[in-house]
Amino acid sequence: MLLMTLLPKDIDKEGAMWNLNNGDWSDASEVFDVSNGDYIVHFKAIDGWNTPESQKVRLSGGTSFITAEYMPPNLTNLIQTLQVLCEIWQPQGTELLDMNENDRVDLIDAMRIIHSMNSQ
Repeated sequence: MLLMTLLPKDIDKEGAMWNLNNGDWSDASEVFDVSNGDYIVHFKAIDGWNTPESQKVRLSGGTSFITAEYMPPNLTNLIQTLQVLCEIWQPQGTELLDMNENDRVDLIDAMRIIHSMNSQ
């Protein structure tokens, strides 16, 4: 089973959708009962938002949870700036980016980075 969460909340009202392996589009509220295997989750582009990158997923029993975040362009620029600043600021050999280990820096990571920098 696959449970998808699209962020921010209610982004599906803006037209955000996703699909598996280029199949039918689904909104954020749907749960898929799919066979085990490898899939690629694609996200539909919507005006005024940066679209999440496609994600590879492996379903192997149980429920898989996927979260994807649509971001306004100005927030994406802020996060990219934070990434550059953190590469300069972060001590050698420490891992500051991708603080929630989802293989990308997102809004939650950016907020944690700002909090970390303010704590120093």
